[in-house]
Amino acid sequence: MRLASAEAAEDDAYFHHEDVEREATELFLAVQRAWSENDVAQLKTMVGADLMVEWERRLNDFAAKGWRNVCHVHNRPELKYVGLVNREDDTEDRVTVHLSASMDDYVLDANGTKLMHEGSSTEQRSLEEYWTLARHGDGWMLVSIEADAEGHHHLDSEIVASPWSDSRLHDESLVQLAGEEAVVGNGVTAGELVDVDYADDAHAAALDLSLVDPRFGPDVLEAAARRALAGWAEAVDGADTALEAVATPAAIQALLYADDGAHHRIVVRGPRLESLKITALDGKAEPPTMDVAAQVRGRRYVENRDTAALVSGSRDSETTFTVSLRMALDQSWKVVAAGAPVG
Repeated sequence: MRLASAEAAEDDAYFHHEDVEREATELFLAVQRAWSENDVAQLKTMVGADLMVEWERRLNDFAAKGWRNVCHVHNRPELKYVGLVNREDDTEDRVTVHLSASMDDYVLDANGTKLMHEGSSTEQRSLEEYWTLARHGDGWMLVSIEADAEGHHHLDSEIVASPWSDSRLHDESLVQLAGEEAVVGNGVTAGELVDVDYADDAHAAALDLSLVDPRFGPDVLEAAARRALAGWAEAVDGADTALEAVATPAAIQALLYADDGAHHRIVVRGPRLESLKITALDGKAEPPTMDVAAQVRGRRYVENRDTAALVSGSRDSETTFTVSLRMALDQSWKVVAAGAPVG
């Protein structure tokens, strides 16, 4: 990480490990103080807008009960710089740090009685978390927190020390080039050029259609699915920009929320696409559509948005699950509908 941060710092000095470690430490301590004081205005200056939506719900839940969550850090935390993404657009730059700290963590109820953390018999606890930070003005802001187990995927994540080394560019280029090379257009659909009704199955139909329109190629579809998964993971706590580029608002709602979004949200950490199956294809539709089943490996769970209580799934262990996606083809493939993850 230090070698990578030195390389990244040649492009943007703020990636240097000494600066990141110092600023992340100060941010951690400042966030604990503001949280303990229910200082929403101060938190909004240090926390990303999407994560702050969830935090405000929790603080409002405390306030409605007359409670206050006190977090007092005993000493400066131990910090490890474990992740770095340096992209051409500075607003997409990210760093991830692992924090270890000893602290008091308890709730004061309306009567001043201490309620211990998760049934603990003592107010002291050891905290182990992964914090992902994004650029904010001249500093960093918090956009995602993961508990120790659920954040382990960062240790295997790609380190992007320079914008041109970003593997995401491969998928974006593949999808873009497929669109530029497409020979169909001017009102002529791929379904008119190839009779997909006689294809042996949807996958064979896709291969047939890809002969006249490379956007139907399985490699292009896989790239589009990977982009959707990466955008989904970032949108759980952070900005929805990457997901919005490859999914419609209705599909985003289905991927992020277990219901109407009033009470529960779906959390996915470190998703990796293991396989992709084309289950249906309609090349004659306007626009053409594909139904795909994406088999994904990662941590997935549902939590209560007001209390952060676990509703289903596990924060601590990975699982394999399937996400059903309907993708429509315009200039490129876009997710227009999604089923709840199962498995």
